[in-house]
Amino acid sequence: MSAHECFSAIHYNWGDHSWDEFIERIKAVGVIGIELLHTDLLDRTPADVRALRRRFDDCGVIAAAVGVGNDFCHPLGSSELGRQVDLVRRRAEQARELGTNVLRLEGGIPKPNVPTDGQWPAISDCVERCIPIADDLDCLLAVDTHGLITNRADELADTLDRIDHARVGSCIDPSNLRWFGHSVARAHELVDRLIPRCMHVHLKNGDGSTGAMEAYTATALDEGELDIGRIIRSLVESGYRGAWCLEYEGPPPTDAGVARGVAFARGVLAECGISI
Repeated sequence: MSAHECFSAIHYNWGDHSWDEFIERIKAVGVIGIELLHTDLLDRTPADVRALRRRFDDCGVIAAAVGVGNDFCHPLGSSELGRQVDLVRRRAEQARELGTNVLRLEGGIPKPNVPTDGQWPAISDCVERCIPIADDLDCLLAVDTHGLITNRADELADTLDRIDHARVGSCIDPSNLRWFGHSVARAHELVDRLIPRCMHVHLKNGDGSTGAMEAYTATALDEGELDIGRIIRSLVESGYRGAWCLEYEGPPPTDAGVARGVAFARGVLAECGISI
């Protein structure tokens, strides 16, 4: 298997719709890829997953990635870390049935019993324990710039460089870096550092001039503070040929925001000689 080159979407911000309604709406705006969340796969039997794959095939869409829903921020040596690694295997098996080899990992959530200097050793330990799973099931492990730990992207890049494995890399979400509080210039520097190991991309934009996190304002892809066109071009120049997930979080309607993002990204890619 290989990563799919397409535009993709995650359904969480499209409202409460059935799969068929969601698929109809994304196809109407030029999207054929779906990034599934772990909540989409909870309690699904292998037969359920195969049925979902048949539905995707029948509707002319593909699974572009699977979000694992992991939390690697637990004390080193704890049994919970073993359970999290087991979860990665289950999601990898489901992803394989769905036809994608891209797993989006998160670092985890900070906890009182894990000191700050213990967070990255735990995350690194789990990622390394997942490499045999990636080898066995032919999948990629893309650690997302997300939340309060892996948006410390220098530490993420350091960890990926130390692990230095062909199946382990980053899921770059430039807007999350700005949301976290990095300056625009710093967010671009961090993206540039992560690009050589990029295995998945979330495209969105926003305005952090009003503040970070809860004060951050999501925008259309082409109107925020970040130079998304520059990021797309850099990714293409680096050889990235995976999915471009339009994770629109701006004002409704979502359909219009994603359509605008698709048009913008498609134009930039066309300038790079890539047609999607």
